[in-house]
Amino acid sequence: MVLGDFLIEPLSLLSQSGGDNVLAIGPRGVERLVHPLEEAALGNISWVQFSGSAAIAGHENVSSITDNGAGDFTVTWARQFATASSYAVSVCSSTANPFSAATGHFDALQTVLAGSVRTSFLNYSAAAASDPTLTFITAIGEF
Repeated sequence: MVLGDFLIEPLSLLSQSGGDNVLAIGPRGVERLVHPLEEAALGNISWVQFSGSAAIAGHENVSSITDNGAGDFTVTWARQFATASSYAVSVCSSTANPFSAATGHFDALQTVLAGSVRTSFLNYSAAAASDPTLTFITAIGEF
């Protein structure tokens, strides 16, 4: 199929996800066209895994973690999002026994800003702030 100055050819055999990769041949040579949703999922994602002592185990687009006290952390993005409402955040924590009333946690977002997110963790049984063993935070949105 020809689209303007581009020849579009679906190459479904090259796809890893079952969808079609599309190559465009134009003035700059062969280029892979990227769907906007795919670009958002792959290019605009930030994540971090850290311990209860705020030690970062792995990350993408995180400049620092501040330990604000028991069960209270602020993650600062290296590249901030467009606005506080232009991204979605997911928080997950783990303890030695996450389903135990004694050690399990509630995860809660306190503040979401374009450049950071603050989260807190409460122990199930004591309803008191406490540090989880591991925390995973993922943010997807528009930079």
